[in-house]
Amino acid sequence: MDSQVDNNQQLTLIKLQQWNDIVEDKEIKGKLQNEILPNYVTKMRWFGGKGHALKSIQIIDYVILPFTDLDSAYHLLLEISYHDGSPDIYHLPIAYSPIDVSSELQKNYSQSIISLINIDNKEGLLYDALYDRRSQQVLATNLANNCTIKQKSGELVFTSTPNLKRYVHEQLNSTSKILITEESNTSIIYDQDFFLKIYRNVDRSINSDVEINQFLNNETTFRHIPKYVGSIQRQFGKETIVLGMIQEYISCISDGWIYILERLDDFSLNILSHTDITSINKELRGSLTNPLDYEEIPEDLKKLFDKTTSKLISLLGHRTGQMHQALSSNNELSSFYPEKYSVDDQHSLFSSIHSLIETVFQNLKENLQKLPEDVQEEAKEILSMKNELIRILERISSREINVTKTRIHGDYHLAQVLFTGDNFLIVDFEGEPAIHFTERRAKHSPLKDVAGMIHSFHYAAYRSLFLNPQRKSEDINILLPFIQLWFHYISGFFIKSYLDTTKDAPFIPNNKQDIQILLETFLLQKAVYELNYELNYRLDWIIVPLKGIKSIIEQNRLGQIC
Repeated sequence: MDSQVDNNQQLTLIKLQQWNDIVEDKEIKGKLQNEILPNYVTKMRWFGGKGHALKSIQIIDYVILPFTDLDSAYHLLLEISYHDGSPDIYHLPIAYSPIDVSSELQKNYSQSIISLINIDNKEGLLYDALYDRRSQQVLATNLANNCTIKQKSGELVFTSTPNLKRYVHEQLNSTSKILITEESNTSIIYDQDFFLKIYRNVDRSINSDVEINQFLNNETTFRHIPKYVGSIQRQFGKETIVLGMIQEYISCISDGWIYILERLDDFSLNILSHTDITSINKELRGSLTNPLDYEEIPEDLKKLFDKTTSKLISLLGHRTGQMHQALSSNNELSSFYPEKYSVDDQHSLFSSIHSLIETVFQNLKENLQKLPEDVQEEAKEILSMKNELIRILERISSREINVTKTRIHGDYHLAQVLFTGDNFLIVDFEGEPAIHFTERRAKHSPLKDVAGMIHSFHYAAYRSLFLNPQRKSEDINILLPFIQLWFHYISGFFIKSYLDTTKDAPFIPNNKQDIQILLETFLLQKAVYELNYELNYRLDWIIVPLKGIKSIIEQNRLGQIC
């Protein structure tokens, strides 16, 4: 959820003669940019620049979205610059509410409140307009009617399929609510029929989320995604910034992350209530390139692993393979047709990960004293393994791997799949938030997505062990070998199903050694990236990526990863 604005904190007051002064008056705009917005934006969960030192915020553009003839919201485009790194563009809709009618905002959505505001001696609140039901309904209506709203420069363009228009015209008393569990974006649900995602971090380039959803819906038979309905775009000249995308709402039990954490709790309880855990076979059978399915694991382990869960993880592997087959199925569209994965690509991958290791390990050294003592020892051990990590990495540039590269999901993990009870649907094709928008559209080996999901299993496993507030400390050592067992076999179920689904696909190497090299390289990249993320944002989680890196090294010594 977005960071909550403390109701007791002193909000800044901004005085206007009229509402449009917020964007037209130079002095007021300056106060907004220099004082109010930096204080608000940097506290929001959707702001991804917390690891950088903020330099400035500039309102580079805005569009007017009328509520009525007398009232409107301004959708601001903010260029946020840092003392290090390239600037970002963020999308922040703002509106005004008189203080006497804003009790719901103050009570339920305090995180939406930006500042106090006084317009012609009338007190009120300046707030994020997405939390206003009027704004939510206006967005849906404009989408349904395929409206184009002229601006001072360019247009605000709404497009959608006819089924949204039918919904808006038939559901006269439709309800909408904001989804407060989002992180990088903000979404609105309409009557459990439609799901509108408003992008926060935006760019003057093609949005890969919209592009891939349109492609999969229109050019392939892959249907394990929410159906694409339409988009909101800011157009000026030849440039376009995508502000939002609407899809059909999918009723689900949970996302994959929550589902797996619940299954891990069941697994741990099963272990702790077992009459004789010493008798359980803890041998890790199978490997990264020779994984086992549920029916092949030892009989005593079948009693520990829930068969339904195991089969569903295999289904997830199958859906992942189907997604990759669909993304590689078009030989006509230049942005989607498969290309050769070249030696240059391999060398580039080596260089980027090598540079990442150098940067992250330096960051780890500098933050070592901030870590708890027991975690410090883990971190020192990982620092001592740096050369071994690089030797593992060097294999990616030591031989040519004859495969194709395609468009991929790009940020594939358990939270990017919805669990419906008997199926998984894949969402959020925006790509890795830490890289530039144009790079998110680059083609890669689909095994990068596979490694992302394996890494997510690992994160869930160790998070359930070390970061579960209900876990007794004396149980951790008992559970540790079994959590390793769980990760090994669950990852195996996923990989086996995936490789069976994609057998003979040109993006899968025809020999197991090359599969192993690619997977290990991408697993290493993901683990080091996550280590850096936790160093910058969540030091209390750092034990998890440390365990991930250690696992890669230890399993590599044994000739297997999973």
